[in-house]
Amino acid sequence: MKRLLILISFFIPILTFAQQGIISGVLSDESGPLPGVSITIKGTNTGTQTDFDGQYSINCSVRDVLIYSFIGMNTKEVTVTSRMLGYANNLTLTPEIPVKNILSDAYNNAVKSDNEPFSIQRNEKEYNRDVYFQYDRIKKIEIEKEKVKLSYFLPDIFYEVGFTSDFTVKSIKNSNLPSLQNTYSQGEPVNNNTTHLGPESNSVFSFGPRISNLEFDNSNYPYDVNGKLIPKGTGSAKPANVYDNSILNTSLRQNNHLYFNVSSAYYLLGLDYKNTIDNDIFNVNKNTTNQFNANFLTQNNTKKINWDAFINYTVTDNNQSNLNGYQTNLLLNAMATPISFENRQGVVLNDGSQRSFSNILNNPSWIFDNIDNTIKTDNFIASLKQKIKLSDVSSLEPAINFTNSSSTEVVKFAKNTAGFLDGYAKNRKVDDQKTNIAIQYNYSKYLSVFNLGIKSNISYQNEGLDYDLNEINGLVINNQSQHKNRNTLQWNNTITSKFWNEQLTVVLTNNSFVSSIQNSKLWLPALNVTGEFRNMLNSNWINNLSLSASVSKNVNESPLLYTNRSHNSLNLLPEQSRFYLDNNDLFLTGDLNLEEKTNFEIDASLQARVLEIGLNLNLTYYINKTNNSVFPILNQNNYELANVADVRTNGFELSFQAFFRDRYNHFKYTPNIVFATYQSNVTKMLNHESVPIAGFKTISQNLVTNQPAGVLVGSAYARDVSGNKIIDASGFPMVAETLKIIGDPTPDFNMGFSNNFELKDFSFNFVIDVRKGGDVWNGTQNVLDYLGRSSRSANDRQITNYIFEGVNQQGDVNTIPVDFANPENGLQGNKFVRYGFSGVAEGAIVDGSYLNLKSVEIGYTKHWNERFVRNLNVKIYANNLFTYSKFKGTNPYSSLFGASTGTALNFFNTPLITEIGLKLNLEI
Repeated sequence: MKRLLILISFFIPILTFAQQGIISGVLSDESGPLPGVSITIKGTNTGTQTDFDGQYSINCSVRDVLIYSFIGMNTKEVTVTSRMLGYANNLTLTPEIPVKNILSDAYNNAVKSDNEPFSIQRNEKEYNRDVYFQYDRIKKIEIEKEKVKLSYFLPDIFYEVGFTSDFTVKSIKNSNLPSLQNTYSQGEPVNNNTTHLGPESNSVFSFGPRISNLEFDNSNYPYDVNGKLIPKGTGSAKPANVYDNSILNTSLRQNNHLYFNVSSAYYLLGLDYKNTIDNDIFNVNKNTTNQFNANFLTQNNTKKINWDAFINYTVTDNNQSNLNGYQTNLLLNAMATPISFENRQGVVLNDGSQRSFSNILNNPSWIFDNIDNTIKTDNFIASLKQKIKLSDVSSLEPAINFTNSSSTEVVKFAKNTAGFLDGYAKNRKVDDQKTNIAIQYNYSKYLSVFNLGIKSNISYQNEGLDYDLNEINGLVINNQSQHKNRNTLQWNNTITSKFWNEQLTVVLTNNSFVSSIQNSKLWLPALNVTGEFRNMLNSNWINNLSLSASVSKNVNESPLLYTNRSHNSLNLLPEQSRFYLDNNDLFLTGDLNLEEKTNFEIDASLQARVLEIGLNLNLTYYINKTNNSVFPILNQNNYELANVADVRTNGFELSFQAFFRDRYNHFKYTPNIVFATYQSNVTKMLNHESVPIAGFKTISQNLVTNQPAGVLVGSAYARDVSGNKIIDASGFPMVAETLKIIGDPTPDFNMGFSNNFELKDFSFNFVIDVRKGGDVWNGTQNVLDYLGRSSRSANDRQITNYIFEGVNQQGDVNTIPVDFANPENGLQGNKFVRYGFSGVAEGAIVDGSYLNLKSVEIGYTKHWNERFVRNLNVKIYANNLFTYSKFKGTNPYSSLFGASTGTALNFFNTPLITEIGLKLNLEI
């Protein structure tokens, strides 16, 4: 029994076949490794290139002729022998020295003559010389007149058993959270004095006196076991507590992966099981995922028919998702709680009502105990594929795939929940089944002047969707059922031609799409032209230069059930977030046209070597156009899907990669930089002047003609024709009567910088993610200012005689001084309160720039050939260790309510999580 490492993750066996296998090695000359050497199989379009270290590998067969070509070197032709397969081939290229074809003496002795016709008899079947047979597995050769009899050793069996465990500790650093004040208690101005108001007042504000100026009265008080707070010196002399109401806790995530693989030279069977247990950021609920995979394939190119089949089954239980803004409301309620009130002392009063600091907000502990928000998903995928060899140049690949996806959402709000005083319950179930049948024809032939490849694929898909919603909101009952069915047919034809020693490649494609619901498109052409100039360059350091250009048209069909639910909050104000439900589901209708996409791209790539450093530079410029883009619109108080806009995106991407390795192959260093910038603009609105796609009534991301896609529209300060703020008679800026465009979320650029170091068995790498520019609405800060819970509201409430820059309504320069929080001006005279719960949206626009140390990893890898444990890999890693941003509390990877849009809207979004973990992988 032999053991062989198998890349189980992709079910790809690294096996050496007797008649077919892998030739690999390092090409070098007297100056070192040779990158960019072209290796092709003569008479075919199969080939590869050496990398920056001169390494290469290629699948080939006995008696194939490999052509090695490189600028400044004579072309070499090497005939593959059975002995070469399975062994590294270190082939040194030297200038102007021709190399003879390599022939196997053993092979010549066995068959007597390379040019003599012969047949081989095995198991009473006849094989002619054009069919592969197992050279390396021959046990005995009997040569008779006009016949050669072969007997074989039994086939080897290869197996692998592996286990991977990943243990992660998750936490949220204070630097990644909004800055809260710990100085002032619950309260507001009363009779021109800053006054403490307890929970029974239902005041949501923390504009009370300093907590250090209060003490408990030691009375029997339902809201605090220590009694009621009163001014210092009038009670029990027990000072008031500064309560910590943070609900974010260190939590754990664990991934376990067990896999088993067994294979021969002809078959592969792979089984693996994955289990994930992930505690939420509050360390209250667990999310679990269980996944099972089974894979079977045949891998014998001597057979005319090969099979590839797999089954996947995944079950996920998400006990507390961000469904219905669950996490958003938890964070809002926890951060809004004054430091003079402790949520953990209980959630129910003697009369059965909720114990909270205000009846318009919830105690987070009440939410944990009395709100159920779960999603359970079951996904089953089965696939069966054949590859039928029709001839040496053609094959058929029929396939059938079946997918069943089922999700069940259960939502329950207990009575006395703020926003749902009469309670609420919902059960939503969606079943989606897809069956796909496809057949692909492949043709590949080397002609006299070019290589020709043809692929034709016909695919038919049937999809059925069943939807059920049962909803009880107080006394209102809502039951809905939907059944949708769709049939689609696609026909894709591709012609690939390679000219001039495969240095020029032309690919022509047409895709036809037919839908039983949406409109059809029969002419969706694409053209790609690629030129490689490695043989035309006369340079000692440039290995290859390639240029390519492509243009294509395609369509995007809408799902039967619209999955982006960000429209559900567009009819709410930010202060109504406690009423938020994302149960307004939208379905595909027949009057919705396909989204039409046109893509144009130019790409340039340069490979070079300077001294011992390999360099790879790639430049890409692209233009993407989407016509008839689909979004929800409000029509007579109901949302429906519609084609709303044409959008054009053009961008530029640059990637630079370097490779360095010492001559002893002990140390390797690979840095990589990726730089990207883009502009996305709405070129045409189809039926509306503007369409909000995510956000609230007073602030949202929108599609507006001749504006960046997703532009921020919200409440703004009133300004004169010169752009000056208009100041009212009290000395504060006025608010415009209509919503305005207040920000562009498009960043100036994004950049990623990764570094990978290897020293013998050790490795170290880190990744830095950078974004420059792009506007973000920081609604979290405005709300915390309004409530008096932010550090900014605590620091700035002492400001007096401040003069806002601007002009009065008569156009004169403003000269009226104001106090930010003078109790004599009452609550409405407070600068942070006068503009409402979420303030003026324009005042919350901040720079979205950030720098994030996204990942750091230290690893150790060890391989043993003859031990029970063959591979050991240990990694210690950390994610999001350090983040710098223009505003505190940013998470560049989150969005409003976790929807796919709303990335420029920060309203108590999920904070950035720091992870530190250990990963262990064993293979036997």
